[in-house]
Formats: sequence, C-alpha cells, structure tokens
Amino acid sequence: MLRLTCGQDVLFDGRADAYPFEEQMIAALALEFYNDPEPCEIRRAAVRSRIWMEMEPLVPFDGQRERLPQAQQAYFPENSTITLWRADT
Repeated sequence: MLRLTCGQDVLFDGRADAYPFEEQMIAALALEFYNDPEPCEIRRAAVRSRIWMEMEPLVPFDGQRERLPQAQQAYFPENSTITLWRADT
C-alpha cells in the first residue's frame, strides 16, 4: 500500500501497484532497461514491476522523499512524504 502526501494534500492513497508513475519516466526507464524507445503496455508494466521490486526492501517506509535512496527519489514528487506498508500487516 502507498500513501503519498505533500503538506496537507493527499496525492495518492491506494495500492502501490496502481500508482501512476509519470509517462516520461516510464519511457526513460524502458529505454534504459530494455533499449526500447517506444515501449508497449507490456514493457511499461514490466518497468512498473521493476520499480516496485526496487522498493520492496524499503517496506515499511514512512518519511520524506529525501530519505529514500537517490535512485528511488526520482519516482516520487519533490517535497513529498511517502508511506509504504504491506497490506497483509
């Protein structure tokens, strides 16, 4: 599960795998991971899965974006607070 806030505003609250990453970032990562400049939906889904696999060791996490490892900070808006937890806990 993911809750993303910026100040008092809730930017996202729901299943982590439903978080709408920016398309520009998905395309850039598809190029990096798969050398695919125009990824189809299958590749886009693979990129999203890979992002969450990178985040898995950090769960549970509750804090400012800047506390995330540098590579993972790019996945979320600046000045945001991220709360990640497993739904089964």
